[in-house]
This record gives sequence, C-alpha cells and structure tokens, in this order.
Amino acid sequence: MATGARSVVAAGDIGLVVTGDGNQFQLVASPQRVATSNYRYQVESLAAAEFRGRSQELALMAEFCTTREDADSAEGAYWRWLAPAWAGKTALMAQFVMEPPTGVDVVSFFITSRLNRQNDRDAYCEVVHRQFYALLGEEEPAVTEHTREESLLSAMDRAAALCESRGRRLVLIVDGLDEDCGVLAGPGSHSVAALLPRSPRHGMRVMVAGRPHPPIPDDVHPAHPLRSAAIDRWLGPSPYAEVVRWEAEDSLMRMLQAGGLARQLLGLVTAAGGGLTAADLARLGRHSSPVG
Repeated sequence: MATGARSVVAAGDIGLVVTGDGNQFQLVASPQRVATSNYRYQVESLAAAEFRGRSQELALMAEFCTTREDADSAEGAYWRWLAPAWAGKTALMAQFVMEPPTGVDVVSFFITSRLNRQNDRDAYCEVVHRQFYALLGEEEPAVTEHTREESLLSAMDRAAALCESRGRRLVLIVDGLDEDCGVLAGPGSHSVAALLPRSPRHGMRVMVAGRPHPPIPDDVHPAHPLRSAAIDRWLGPSPYAEVVRWEAEDSLMRMLQAGGLARQLLGLVTAAGGGLTAADLARLGRHSSPVG
C-alpha cells in the first residue's frame, strides 16, 4: 500500500487516503475515469505521407471555421467538398484534422473500407461519441443500440456549448459520405449523413467531403442542409495526392468482391495486359453497349 503525507490508493470507484502514520484512513471518491480518444492515429494512417499544395483550400476552410461568428442559416454552418475519386479529398481533410486552425476543436470521422469496419453508421456513432466525451472531459456513459444516437447528439450539443464558452469553435469533419455502406443495406438502412445535425448550435461548423454520386440518402431530412447545393465547393484534383494507390486498391477489391460483369472485365484486362478499348471489353464481356 502506498504511504505518505496523503497517499491515495485506488479501490475501484473508492479511494483510501492514508495519513503519514499509516493508521488513519478516509474514504474518498476516486478520480473520474475520463474518456479518451485515440482516433488521431486512424487519421494519421489516412493522411498523405508528405502533404503538398492545397494552401488555398486550407486557408478557405480555416476562414470558414474561424472568421464568421454566426451563420445566417443552417446551410451557412455547412461546407461540402465535392470531387471525383482520387482528387485528394481525404488527404486534404486529414491535413485539416491534424493541423486545425487556432481556436478550433475538431471531431472527425473518415468513412472508408480501407480500415476495418469504418464505413457505416455504427462505427460513426462509436468513434465520434468517444471523441465528444474526451473533449468534454467526462466519463463516456454506457449506451445501447437504442440509446447511442440520442447520447451522441446530446454530447455533440454540449461539446459545442463548451467550446463556445471557452471562446473556441467545434468543427465536425466527416469524409467519404459516398462510401457509407449503411445506405446499401436495404429499405431499413440508416446513413451517417442522417445523423449530422440539421441546425448546428453554439457556432458549430460541419465540413463533409465526398463524390458527387451517389445522391443524398433517402433517410436524410428534406430540409437538411446536405440537400442544398449552396454548401457545395468543387475540389480540383491534386497532382500531389498520394492516396491514389490506396483508392485504386480499394476499387480493385470492390470489383473482385462484387463478382459478375465487373469481375469478368477485370479478369479480361488482367489477362490482356492492357490495350483493350471500351468496345473490346463490351464485346468480350457480351455487353450490349460499349463500356464507358
């Protein structure tokens, strides 16, 4: 047992204060187990090994998060990057998360199949919930599948209020909305997008990124800012994007797992070693029209 002028010995949720002579004891509540989040390590695994360029884009993002005190509308609290595959969206968003502007607290989630089980609403709830409680400096409560979403939304609102009270701003970043596999699970599926706040409070900002397609999931409220083109910013491809290989490998795995025509065409291209046109692939795959 530890001793000293006022040594504290943990005993579950109760602590023992031991006086110098070792004979007197006092029961006290042990320090609260504060939630911690190690999600930064996940972000690092997605970030570019050597980020270059995009200084203008990062400056625009920083301005959006720091200079406007209050958004005129719910749409004014949202920012959406739209770009085709391999444009460097993830590298840009990861860089912003790793080095946010002064006065900004970031909570993030990257929807991707490149990381194990990180591409649906369940993963989003668990990962973001923990980050909010780490920011609040509180013990993360026990939740069930029936209560986790209401707990997440409450923690989000309280975290935004806490940041505001400290003269800071909470920014929620979600990358890869187009990769959410939850929207492919059938009519009873639920998307990550539908959980994003419709009217962010306490100066909170939301920044998302994805491809132009597929469209916004059906379970997103008709009046949600995600349904407005006013929040869109188009991101041109970066010549320095170093996630190209990872994206290509991800697309390759999707084709292999999908089977059918996609896998057949992949096999034809591999066997041919290149040199096949869209018309060649259509004919070899017995497809009725050229593949484009």
